[in-house]
Amino acid sequence: MMSSYLASSRQARRLIDLAGTVLDRDVGCEISQDNPELFRSNRSIQLAVFLATQMHLAELNEAGVVATLSLGLSLGEYSHLVHIGALDLASAIRLVDARGAAFDAGPGGSMACLFPTNEETVRGILREASQLGSVEISGYNSPNQFVVSGEKKAVAAAASIFEEREFSEAVLIETEIPMHSRMFGSVAKTLRPILEQTRWQKTSLPYVSNVTANPVENPDGAYISERLCEHVCEPVLWRQSIERAIQLCPDALFIEVGPGQVLTNLMRRSWVRVRKLATDKLGALAVAEAALQYQHEF
Repeated sequence: MMSSYLASSRQARRLIDLAGTVLDRDVGCEISQDNPELFRSNRSIQLAVFLATQMHLAELNEAGVVATLSLGLSLGEYSHLVHIGALDLASAIRLVDARGAAFDAGPGGSMACLFPTNEETVRGILREASQLGSVEISGYNSPNQFVVSGEKKAVAAAASIFEEREFSEAVLIETEIPMHSRMFGSVAKTLRPILEQTRWQKTSLPYVSNVTANPVENPDGAYISERLCEHVCEPVLWRQSIERAIQLCPDALFIEVGPGQVLTNLMRRSWVRVRKLATDKLGALAVAEAALQYQHEF
């Protein structure tokens, strides 16, 4: 997570120090790759990914890259809220930490990604697998990729049926937590008072919730809190969010900010034809240079 290229960054050091002060613990040691307990705690993983994303975002901002719209998938919605001004960094760190702790304390389960396929096929498979327990679609990633979450036996059954019948691939992406499913309703209740007590700020850009895919100008704190509660136990509408963004900004350059290239790889030409870059592949400064050149051309 917070790997060697982050550890040497001035922005990373600043963010780690801030998180340590806000949370009153040694965050640097907690999210270090040398910590054998790192991947056993969703709380630490979420914090590490959030800080890494914020580091990349800070470097883009410092280089002069200005985005007119942003989105964030799952945990990424909290980085989106920082980007649009709804949260200051300290508040976001507290919320991400509380979210991770609540997820760790929530009901157990798992998640799998099914692709390539379609919604009708997935729903048919889930009707069969649900005989073994709760399982449902928790993410609409693209026209042919879906995430399912629920009880472990039911998710395993859905993955097995999918692979045997469709001759396609099912990937287990989470072994302990059924995120964005109704099973996580109790986690949403845990987070609700924390979200409602958060000091929300006036936004400078539209807020795009994972559960609506609809850009909202100047949302108040009550609206954001409610959407984030729903976000815990309702499916992520990522495909719909991307398609809406393209409607609003047809000539946009999409930049995936943070560790990994999962979202960039989802945007295949068979779905959308857009220009895209990822800070994890090229580095934030190289991406900034390309983005500024693109802005100049338009």
